[in-house]
Amino acid sequence: MNLLYSSAGLACAALSLLACGGAPAQPVGPAPAAAPLVGDAYFAARANVLGLSPEAARARDAGISESTPPEAAPDAMLAANAAAVWTSLCAQCHGATGRLEGVPPTPPEAPRPRELGTTGMAMGFFFGGDKMRAGLYRKIAYGQPPADKPSPMPPWAGTLSREQIWALVAHIEGL
Repeated sequence: MNLLYSSAGLACAALSLLACGGAPAQPVGPAPAAAPLVGDAYFAARANVLGLSPEAARARDAGISESTPPEAAPDAMLAANAAAVWTSLCAQCHGATGRLEGVPPTPPEAPRPRELGTTGMAMGFFFGGDKMRAGLYRKIAYGQPPADKPSPMPPWAGTLSREQIWALVAHIEGL
C-alpha cells in the first residue's frame, strides 16, 4: 500500500513539472539587489507612494528634523530603498553586515571604516537611543570631518534625502 502511495506521489510530481514547463532554466537564489533611488528618481517614487507631487515630497522632506528621528518606522518603500542604499553605497567600505568582512585593509595613513552592527553598536542604540541615532544621522549626512587625515566617510546629504538617511539609520540599527 505504501508503494502505491509513493508511486502516485512521484507521478504527481512528474506531471506537475511537465505542466509548469519543467525545472527552472536558471538556479533559483536571492534576487539581485535593486539599485537605490536617489535624487529626482527618489522623490518621484516617494511622491507616488505618498500621493503627492514630487515638489510636495521635496518640501515634506525639507521639514524632517535632522536631530530627532521620525516616530514611525520606515514604510516598505523606505526600508527597501535603505537596504539598496546600504548594499550599493555603504557595504563597499563597511561590509555587507557592517562587520568589515570582505573589506580590503586600509593603508596605515587612512582611518579604518567604523564597524557597525556589532553588539556594542546595538547596546548603544538601546542605551543611547535617539541621541545615538542623531549622531549616526549626522555622520552619514555630513561625513567624518577631517582632523589631520583625509576622511574616508563622504557626506551623503547631497545625494540622499533626510528621510532616506533616517531610514538608513534604522537599517543600520537592524544589522
